[in-house]
Amino acid sequence: PHPPPPLGAMGCCGSAQLKETVERLDNVEQNIRNVESTQGADGLSAMGGSAKELKDVFEMIVAAGASDMASITRIEDLSDLIVRNLKGRITIELVQKGPAEYQPLVDEIMKVAIDLDSVRATKASDLISKHLQKQVDAVLAALEKSAAPMVAKMKALHAKLKEPGQEKHLVPGSKDFLDLAESAHKTAPDSKQVVMEIMEPLQAHSVWILQVEGSWCTSLEMCQAVIGVAERIDEIATKLVAVLGATWDPPITPQVEHMKNAKADSVCAELLGEADKCLAADDAGGAYDYLSALLPWWPALKDSHSLEVVGIFAKLQTFASDSFLKATKEGQTSTAEAIRGFAGQFDELRAGYVSLPPIASARPLGEVLEVGEATIQVLKAFDAIDAEVAKTTDDDKSTNLSLAATIQALESLVGAWPTATKKAPEELIERLQATCTTLEKWTEDTAAACPGSKISGLLKFSAEYDSRRSKLEPCAPSGPLKPRIASRAALTHLKAAQDELSKTEGMKPNVLLDGLKAAADAIPGDIGTEEARGRLLEVFAATDERLLKSFVDLIVSGEENEKKEVMLLQFAKSADDIRASSTVASEGGGSLVEQMQRTRAELGEEHLSKLEEQLKAASGPDFAAVVQSLLFLRPISKKLDEAHQERLKAVSTGLADPLVNACTEAATYTDADVADSLLTSAQEMDKAIAALGLDDVGLCAKISEQVVQLHLAVAEKEASDCNVLTRELGTLQTLVRETSCSPEVLTQVQNFVKSLEQPLLDQLLTAGSGSATPFLEAAAAADKLLAAAEGAEEADVLSCKVASAKSVARKLEEAQAELAKPAGMNPKAVLTVLKDLEAIWSPVATLAASTRSLQDIVSQFKEKLTDACRKAFEAEEAVRDKKVQAVQMLAKEADGAQDALVKLSPGLLEMDSCVEAVTRVIIEKNLAGVEAELGKPSGMNSAELLKCIRNLGKEMGTLGDPAAHDAAYDEVISLKTRWHEVCEKVSSRMQESMEDAVKTSNQAKQRALLKFAQEFDAGCNGLYETSLEDQLKTQARSEE
Repeated sequence: PHPPPPLGAMGCCGSAQLKETVERLDNVEQNIRNVESTQGADGLSAMGGSAKELKDVFEMIVAAGASDMASITRIEDLSDLIVRNLKGRITIELVQKGPAEYQPLVDEIMKVAIDLDSVRATKASDLISKHLQKQVDAVLAALEKSAAPMVAKMKALHAKLKEPGQEKHLVPGSKDFLDLAESAHKTAPDSKQVVMEIMEPLQAHSVWILQVEGSWCTSLEMCQAVIGVAERIDEIATKLVAVLGATWDPPITPQVEHMKNAKADSVCAELLGEADKCLAADDAGGAYDYLSALLPWWPALKDSHSLEVVGIFAKLQTFASDSFLKATKEGQTSTAEAIRGFAGQFDELRAGYVSLPPIASARPLGEVLEVGEATIQVLKAFDAIDAEVAKTTDDDKSTNLSLAATIQALESLVGAWPTATKKAPEELIERLQATCTTLEKWTEDTAAACPGSKISGLLKFSAEYDSRRSKLEPCAPSGPLKPRIASRAALTHLKAAQDELSKTEGMKPNVLLDGLKAAADAIPGDIGTEEARGRLLEVFAATDERLLKSFVDLIVSGEENEKKEVMLLQFAKSADDIRASSTVASEGGGSLVEQMQRTRAELGEEHLSKLEEQLKAASGPDFAAVVQSLLFLRPISKKLDEAHQERLKAVSTGLADPLVNACTEAATYTDADVADSLLTSAQEMDKAIAALGLDDVGLCAKISEQVVQLHLAVAEKEASDCNVLTRELGTLQTLVRETSCSPEVLTQVQNFVKSLEQPLLDQLLTAGSGSATPFLEAAAAADKLLAAAEGAEEADVLSCKVASAKSVARKLEEAQAELAKPAGMNPKAVLTVLKDLEAIWSPVATLAASTRSLQDIVSQFKEKLTDACRKAFEAEEAVRDKKVQAVQMLAKEADGAQDALVKLSPGLLEMDSCVEAVTRVIIEKNLAGVEAELGKPSGMNSAELLKCIRNLGKEMGTLGDPAAHDAAYDEVISLKTRWHEVCEKVSSRMQESMEDAVKTSNQAKQRALLKFAQEFDAGCNGLYETSLEDQLKTQARSEE
């Protein structure tokens, strides 16, 4: 720290304060040295006390005019010592313990630093924050280094698993791999760097699992194990990307599950197909083996493939039954017995297919031996079908028709029908027609009412039904069932698609496309009815219109959303693919993707032409329209050809001159609103040009200074209106901070802000503290603008002065209110105001409004005190002197407070002494007392007269010699004249009495007169030029 300056370097007026400052700073330095080497929380409170003391000393220096630069420099040096100590307390070892440990200490340190901020150019709190961040970063780097070996092991393990033949270790290897990922993240859970390093091999591992599908998608058990791995990957990845503020998309689990389901579907189709071939080749054992091989996959198939499995089981059962009847008919006992044994295996296998509907007939295969048995089987099949249909009409809501059970009953009917109809077929045929008609009607009615998600089951059922009904004689009079259900299904799917199209928001593209595809697939070729085919074309047309509108709306909005555009094009391509696959829809309309691309090109040309027309406009461009066109072109600019790109560049460079001209015109008319609008347009055009990938034209920079100067002119013009001034200052602050201005313009701004101090303070004092808010707001805006113009940190310089002026105004108002009371005025309250003003007077010390108001208050207070003094003389004699003395004390305090303020406002405030005014009243009252006693023809009270003389002797010496222009001049001269006159009169009276006493040789009277003269001389206190005692003694000797 710098040594304090010698006391002789200061004037005598500031030496006492400087000495105090030096002593206080010496104490602060000693206190800092005492705890300089402490760590942690030790000695921190002492450091805090030193910081507060520095702040108090600094504020004292500033309040005195901030002229003691040596002390200010020393304060900053001492604050450096404290800052170094504070930083030394925040160590890496402390930060390693975590925020719960170090944050309470940091909070206490920051409190000390904030106290130091007010005495430093560089904020201590900022230095502490930066030091803390540095230590935190160091700790984080160490944690990241600790996690690096784990990440390296992850990468090595992933590379090992990718080696040929290692896929078999996917599940255990992945477990070890994910354990390492979790351990690495746990080591540095908040490190984005560690998260990104973990995510790299984790993503690669996810991709690899999907790539080696063939190694694990071999059994349902293995698939489930890999799904468990995928679920753990998704869980870990979700936690990791949360640190980055991102999302894990797409997750791997749905993809693995999709692969599992696809494999299950493939296995099912393959094995059921082979089983079907075996049945066609009369190989029941082979079909049984394929069904046995399919059983492990059944849990993944039962919700989607029950119908196909039931069909194969039904066919196998029919084949076995037929074979059994044939063997029995032909006397092949061993074959029949073998079939009976097969039936047990068949039933056991079928039971393994959990949730598969039971067979319609409870008959064992071996019992179907004769026509009677076949007839019974047929009738039971009819009964089973009728019973299923009856479920749809009863009151029991828990029972529903089972398509699988119905197909099984039909299959049973097909197997037994040829044998059963060999005898009395008419009854069975009539029953067949009734049962099938009822079943077909239910199927059609249900298809007309059920949602698209369920109608596909009815469509499959109708195909299964037709394949069996066609084997029963006679044929169905109404023809095949499937074409009728297919049209119903198509209409249902199209209804779902139309419902999506009718939504104004929240449309689900997948639902729409699925509906279109399902409808197109339901009526291939010429299967569908005219209504279904026509509706399909209508929905395709509506889809094209909706997608094309969304595409156009996206482009017109100017929103740069590549993802949404790609999604719409993919959506359009999917619709085109469905259209191409449909024999109905492919006959009408062109490619929707081509229409979208053509529309985009046309809209780009339209807005580019609009921009070129704006540049050619005689009245100048409409810059708001230019911004809109530029924003419109932003999302499609990359897709414009080279010629359009060149035209766009020409437009961007051609905007500068019209913009500058428009701003110049606005400045001519002092139209700040137009200039602001132009600047906003310039900023938006700069952003749009940058977003278009064009060279920076710098439109904002070309007019920003003009706009700043225009607002400066408005602020200068409207400086007397605080609301307008505050608005303009705020606007200027934003402009100065956000735009580039030359040093000259910034100097203009700084000079203007500095010129506001006197007018604002004068206006506030005139308006009163109750109206201070607009002035405070204007001062705050001015401080912010000055900081912006100087490129410095914001300081509440003018705000503090205005706040002080408000405080002064409030104090002056308090004093005025007290003085205005007709009675009961509290002089202590006025004195308190006068004393309080000293601390806040400096900002207004040179203002006429403040000094004028204060001078008036002092004058009124002086009058109040002189009135009080007069009233004190009217009090009873026992308390009269005390009351007078009390008034004198008040006057003395008032003069003391007034003197301090006069020194702060030299040449503006004049000392209007209350003591002198009260003294004159006291002198006048005592002169009146003497004159009253002297005026008595007899019975003069010499004691009362001497008391008054003594009082006059004390006070007359304080009257001084006022200048002729002083208001009290005449009164003082009058009092001095009266004083001289009463002294002369007393002297004359005493001389006359002495003459008489000598003549009469009255020694007692002579002694009494000399004693009176002695007391009179003492009471006059040397203020009467002649000694009355000497005069009387001389007279006595001469008379003798």
